[in-house]
Amino acid sequence: MKSLRQMVGQRLFEAIMKATFYGQFVAGEDQNKIRPTLERLRSFGVKSILDYSVEEDLSQEEAEKREVSASISTCGDAQEEGQLKQYHVEQRFADRRYKVTSARTYFYLNEAACEKNMEAFMRSIDAVAGITKSTGLMAVKLTALGRPQLLLQLSEVIMRARSYMQQIAGGTGNVLTHHKTIEDLQRYLGDLSSKPEVQEFMKKITSDKEGIVHLFPWSNILDKDMGLSDSFRVPDPKTGQMRRLISQISPKEEEMFRNMLRRLNSIIKVANESDVRIMIDAEQTYFQPAISRICLEMMRRYNKNKFLVFNTYQTYLKNTYNEIVTDLEQAQRQNFYWGAKLVRGAYIEAE
Repeated sequence: MKSLRQMVGQRLFEAIMKATFYGQFVAGEDQNKIRPTLERLRSFGVKSILDYSVEEDLSQEEAEKREVSASISTCGDAQEEGQLKQYHVEQRFADRRYKVTSARTYFYLNEAACEKNMEAFMRSIDAVAGITKSTGLMAVKLTALGRPQLLLQLSEVIMRARSYMQQIAGGTGNVLTHHKTIEDLQRYLGDLSSKPEVQEFMKKITSDKEGIVHLFPWSNILDKDMGLSDSFRVPDPKTGQMRRLISQISPKEEEMFRNMLRRLNSIIKVANESDVRIMIDAEQTYFQPAISRICLEMMRRYNKNKFLVFNTYQTYLKNTYNEIVTDLEQAQRQNFYWGAKLVRGAYIEAE
């Protein structure tokens, strides 16, 4: 299939681009083409956020097919007790481009395509570094770097863990603002705390210097080759038996999860070396708990001495204020710089 440039020729193509929305909202096709726009913006004191925006021309049918196949575990998608419906894909919502005109949409094809996306982001970092003189930012979407099913499952873990902490807190108020300690958890479990499997769980719980519980060792999950299905487990308050908060993940999916994190780590390291800041974009609500959690861990790792990694908060969501307050407090307690971008949210119409 011929491109527009091939059909009309280079000169006419450039004239069309300048006279359309493309010319108004897209800085250019490569590092050289975007330079005049970015330099003009800088002359007015406006800093740039570069967002790689090339999209595949997929039909709705093909987009739905890709999304459904990439959002179902290879272990099967059988419903387990306590699973949350919103973190399981439905055919009618599978084309994530629906009513989303102001954000780039990535559909998972395979791991090789994710590697190419990573390379494209790295080239964009080079462009930002070369033109903005360390004042620009580079936007990254996590759905470009891995299988979306993994983000769905991790999001569900986070929300089920919050529900578990809500039970400990007595079922009242906002779980994000509760400050529970290991002692609170022991009191909640009562005599069950003496069971060997519960004691082993207690040893693995992470807490900060003030003793506030975070349940799971998130930094270890990002770094170590540990099974996610075995990591995200909590003791049942009635029996003391350990129950999983995540559906079974196959060894292949574990590898995909490590690949996603490796790609993001590689991008941030290149950005750090190039003195370019990374802004991790917000996405649909069913991905967002996982994206925000991963982003916060990357801040904890890389934002020790400066602002490098930024998270995006969508203000159309009712819980955004609580999320911001909680993340900011965590940054203060754990001594890292909290970087944030506040937006209305590109997905308000779709959701």
